[in-house]
Amino acid sequence: MKRYGSLRALDGLDLDVDAGEFFGLLGPNGAGKTTFINILVGLADATAGEALVFGHDVTADYRAARDAIGLAPQEFNVDRFFPIREVLQHKAGYHGVPWEEAGQRADEALETVGIYEMLMSERRTFRHRGRGERMRPRWSLAIVLSMSAA
Repeated sequence: MKRYGSLRALDGLDLDVDAGEFFGLLGPNGAGKTTFINILVGLADATAGEALVFGHDVTADYRAARDAIGLAPQEFNVDRFFPIREVLQHKAGYHGVPWEEAGQRADEALETVGIYEMLMSERRTFRHRGRGERMRPRWSLAIVLSMSAA
């Protein structure tokens, strides 16, 4: 739970997501979606309760919890002129994934979301993506970051 004055956000929230599952957060403005994500990734502290990611407390074991989360953000702040595969490799590097392993993860993730062949044949960048297609690289990022280290 997160308290904002008399408002109690996320009060009573109990959510289990198993390894390999995808889930999305939908709701009106003010429903607590951003607060929930901010607590999980360590940008905000819960006022009460606990938050665990694969058994790692998001406060006490921040690094392990954060590295286990695959997040597909609403906005993907990257250089739009970079090839998507390289962007995924760089983002994985921020989490300590070696460059070559990050490339393997990127390939697998891009195949999973169905855009690997197109990207490899055309070497497309973010700026070339249609508005509706831009979510697939974000999903790929979530997959790359949530893969277990080999």
